[in-house]
Amino acid sequence: MRRSRHLTCLLLICALTAPGFSQSVDTDEYVPYDPEEFSPWMRLLRRAEVVFIGSVPVTFLLTSLLYEGYRAAADAAAQLPVEQRSVFGTFDEHERTGLMIAGISLSTVIMAIDLIIELTLQASE
Repeated sequence: MRRSRHLTCLLLICALTAPGFSQSVDTDEYVPYDPEEFSPWMRLLRRAEVVFIGSVPVTFLLTSLLYEGYRAAADAAAQLPVEQRSVFGTFDEHERTGLMIAGISLSTVIMAIDLIIELTLQASE
């Protein structure tokens, strides 16, 4: 309990004092990055991160919707009474873990495909 209070106070102090240590900028204009500011592998890594993080919500949505459709079709095919059918949107712990693994795996595949395409385009230039 006491340790968590100390950690909370430390985080609060850091968050409140960080603007005081920031570097002041004379202009309000946006300054784009130089093309040579980052090496090519760093740009590829950043692109892969953006594609992965951007695709995670979409893949989670798609995997959960597809799984819900599969469960509904399986319940209908088994001709279960309405009382015994699974409730839409309710997953047990095992199903949630499987959906998370499937969503992250699908995002990783999308990231790898994008990275391969980008490397192929760079090699052909």
